Amino acid sequence: MKLVPATPRLGFFWVFTFLGIVILVAVVDALWHLPAGTGLFGRTSLGLVAAFVVLIWLTYRQLIEALSQLKDQVGEKTFGRLSSSVDFLASSGYFMVLLMLKFTN
Repeated sequence: MKLVPATPRLGFFWVFTFLGIVILVAVVDALWHLPAGTGLFGRTSLGLVAAFVVLIWLTYRQLIEALSQLKDQVGEKTFGRLSSSVDFLASSGYFMVLLMLKFTN
């Protein structure tokens, strides 16, 4: 399994990769500056946010690989709609993770 999928929409892949890295850096920063009295719940919730970011990115990459194999079997319009749906799922997942990160701090 390659790290970078062979897809015509590679720009979106790199955008979501960059957003995932930025969110993971924010999680590490929040863990680094966690107040002294924070219990296990705070650390666990930030760890879950990081796990969700990685899970969203891996799922997005897997769906993009599946779409690239499907490109020859469907029309251009259908492929565009499926690609837009995958991009929307990844962006909404990252949005929910950002909300989780906001409320865990």
